[in-house]
Order: sequence, then structure tokens, then C-alpha cells
Amino acid sequence: MSHDNKLMEFLQKLKPCIEGKELDACIDEAVQLVIEMKVDAEKLQNLSSELIESDELIDPEQYKIAYVVSLIAARCLTENKKTAAYINAYKAAYYIGEWKKCKECLLKAIELEPSNPAFHFNLAIFLQSNGDNLTETSEHYRKAIELDPNNAKYRHKYARLLVSRGKLPEAGEHYEIAIGLAPENANLLFYYANYLVLSERTLDAENFYQKAINLYPKIAIYHNNYAYLLAKINKLADAKEHYHKAIEFDPNNAGYRFNYAILLTKLGKLEEAGEQYKKVIELDPDNAGYRSNYAILLERLGKLEEAEEQYKREIY
Repeated sequence: MSHDNKLMEFLQKLKPCIEGKELDACIDEAVQLVIEMKVDAEKLQNLSSELIESDELIDPEQYKIAYVVSLIAARCLTENKKTAAYINAYKAAYYIGEWKKCKECLLKAIELEPSNPAFHFNLAIFLQSNGDNLTETSEHYRKAIELDPNNAKYRHKYARLLVSRGKLPEAGEHYEIAIGLAPENANLLFYYANYLVLSERTLDAENFYQKAINLYPKIAIYHNNYAYLLAKINKLADAKEHYHKAIEFDPNNAGYRFNYAILLTKLGKLEEAGEQYKKVIELDPDNAGYRSNYAILLERLGKLEEAEEQYKREIY
């Protein structure tokens, strides 16, 4: 990274402030320094972009520099150039775990460009991931969709939020529009299939699981969820095939093996189920539910001492 001498001198003077104070406390002092040294604000903005977007692994401390430099640039740039600086500050704040500052920076960007759908969408994603006010989260998803109604990603993410809140009919509307816009998006098809299962539309769910798997046949969770549905509707042989594929593609997933063990038990293949339970417990030895189910199976097999050992481990 090559920069002019004035910018490098500025960074050297800024460094003690970043190391010794709260980050926001540096900004007023640094802005005054920018004015005194006549540092080009656009060069500061370019520097923050380089720090954030670099493909190289960088010291986390550099994200602090990027955060402060971005906000300094935002203070010094003209109105029409401030937005990008606030977005850089948001990204840097995210990397350093300053969640409150993330939200503040995104809100600043939205204040400057309220008609930018990506800003509303990113804020909604951020709020949702941090468990913030779901009403506010929904407002920003809706605003993003209002501004860009043909964006399948916006509708998909909002539909998933609606499903989590039990608003299935509304989620379905967004899913159907999203699939019309992106019919070859396997992840979208998969989540729509999950939604259809919750909506008790079994045949439709089968169809969309199959579409997702046809597009990406080696995604373990696609096979696991499809197998779960097949087992539920008593298509046990097909369910076994898809659980086997899920485990083939993700052999260290205890949940997939546990589901498979339950199916094998249902099929009367108790010894095979026992082998899966052993592997499940190796992968997740502290899960009481896994041990309890294994103990019940051992009792059915007449292995009472082994069952008792599992029950003890479950309790203690």
C-alpha cells in the first residue's frame, strides 16, 4: 500500500490517539489535524476502503484505523461524498465488534441516501442478526423491497424473518415472488421447501427439495431436511437414501446421524441404529437427548448394563 508522505505523517500522528483513547474521542482531534496538515479527505476515504477491502489478512488494529479514518473523511468530505465513508465506517465497526457504532453508521448513510435499498437491507440484516427490535428490522426489510421490488434476495431474507415470527401467509407471498425472480437459486428453493413443510403442503415441499438437490446435489442439509420430510410421510426407503447422502457429504454432523438412527430404529434395523448412535455420541458426548435415545435402544436390544451407563452419563 503506497501513499504520499503527508498522509503517512498524519497516520503516524493519529496512531497514539487510536491506541490510547476511545475511538470516537479521536475524531474531533483528528479532524483538526487534517485541517492543519491540509490532508486530502478523499485520500483518507481511499485509504479506509483499501484497509477494509484488502484481500490480505490484516491486523485487527487496522480496522480501528479504518473506522476512525472513515469517520474523519465523512466529516471533511462534501455532502455528496459522505455516504461511502459512513458505509466504510460501518464495515470497520463490524470487524471490531462495535455493534452500536455499526447501527449508527448505517443510519447516517440512510439519512444521506434514504432511497438506497441496499442500505435498508443491510441495516435489517444487522438488526436481525443482533436480535434487535424486530419491528424496526421489518420496517427496513419492507423499505428495501419497496425501493427494489424485483430483488429476490431482499424478499427471501424477509420471508425467513416472517417464518420465524409465525407469519406464514405473508412469508409465502414473498417467497413466491422471489422464486419467480430467481427460479434457479437453490438456497431459495430449499428454504421455500422448509416453509412449505411448516405450511403442511407436503407435495409442494417434496417438489422444491428435489429442485434444490438437482441444482446442488452435494449439499448435506438439503438431503437431511428432505429425508426428514420423507420419513414423516412414511417414504422410509427414500428417506434412508437421503439421510445416507447427508452423512456422506457431512460425516461429522451429529444431528444428521441422530435423525438417521431414529429412522433405522423405525425400520427395525436396531444394530445399525446403535452404530449411528455411537458415532453421534462420539461427536456430541454432552447431549443428554442423544444418550437418552441410545439408552432406550440398548434396552430394546437387551443390553441393560450399557443402557444404564448411558442413563448415568445423561444425568451426570
